[in-house]
Amino acid sequence: MADSNAVPVIVFDFDKTIFAGDIGFEITRWRILRSPWRCALGLLLLPIYAPLFLHARSLRWGISFAYWLSTVAASDDATHAFFAKHGPSLRARLFPQALLALRAAQAQPACVVIATGAMPELVRALLQPVLPRLPEIVGSTTRRFGGGRLLARHCHRSEKLRRLREAGLAPPYAVAYSDSLADTPLFAAAQRVVLV
Repeated sequence: MADSNAVPVIVFDFDKTIFAGDIGFEITRWRILRSPWRCALGLLLLPIYAPLFLHARSLRWGISFAYWLSTVAASDDATHAFFAKHGPSLRARLFPQALLALRAAQAQPACVVIATGAMPELVRALLQPVLPRLPEIVGSTTRRFGGGRLLARHCHRSEKLRRLREAGLAPPYAVAYSDSLADTPLFAAAQRVVLV
């Protein structure tokens, strides 16, 4: 990535800022619903993991469990199959104004980065056909566990700022685009904030 001290850094959130929805949720739901045994197991364990989504501190664990359930014993080409089937309809949910702002930022002498709670490969697969060149993408990471994948690091709240720093993009940021108050740490590190 570009040296953040040499050029301005413009940071975009992704879900509900560029994309009308949550791309991680979309693929997780699709993987679970196409498998009867995953649906059954998800419903059986719902009283245990559903409350994890209600609080910011436990959100990561709820997402992690759902993602594990959707990937356990799954083939590696599931992501390709998902975008082959649903890519066009999902791309219709990209905000035109956000794509214009993204392209305008890329036209500047600036480092443009998408910092998102989604996995970077999902964002790349969604944006590749609609952008002439992709911005840098910093997102959540996963690790193998029990035949599936769990979240290793959830790029959310203060973790998003840590992930940006680790990528060599230290604050202050020129502009931060986001829809969520969960990005308050990012806002505090930005010279200008655009709330979507």
